[in-house]
Amino acid sequence: MDCVKDRLKKISKEVGEKSVKSLCFSIGVSYDTAGNWGKRNKIAPNGILAIRNKYPQISETYLKTGEGSILVEQEPSLPPEILELIEDYKTLSDDKKQEYSLKIKRDAIEEKLKGSES
Repeated sequence: MDCVKDRLKKISKEVGEKSVKSLCFSIGVSYDTAGNWGKRNKIAPNGILAIRNKYPQISETYLKTGEGSILVEQEPSLPPEILELIEDYKTLSDDKKQEYSLKIKRDAIEEKLKGSES
């Protein structure tokens, strides 16, 4: 089990914050408060809630104990082909994203209308 100070550094890195101080700012907790967690080697319950509210991908078990994976272990709930489409979509320009989103919505509405006519 690692200490709270190390845990907060790892979490900061995982969520893309430059430092523990910027992590604290992002969750609305003072840096001094995080320092107190380090001294006690325990993240207070309100701190765990603040981190999980902002970064739900962070494991509650890891926050409490420093054990296990930093990230919540989840099985993908979408089929691989949908996940691939999402990854492709992320690479598009904002204009193309908007264009394709409108087309998909239009096609979905047309499909629903066809289904209701049957």
